[in-house]
Amino acid sequence: MSGCCVYGCQNRFSSSSGLKLYRIPKGAHPFQQNRRRLWLQAIKRVDENWTENTIRNARVCSAHFIS
Repeated sequence: MSGCCVYGCQNRFSSSSGLKLYRIPKGAHPFQQNRRRLWLQAIKRVDENWTENTIRNARVCSAHFIS
């Protein structure tokens, strides 16, 4: 069972919850690098010592998106 990595969020994935989980952008291209930086700032994980593997496995739930 996967959970949302946003600081303070306790949402977890289940088929009945209606929530979707999204991966953090990879940052392979300049546009993606900026988007990735913005995502990490928004989820308040910029200052933590996350490894690439941790970021690759992190998910953000759909409750944190406007549209």
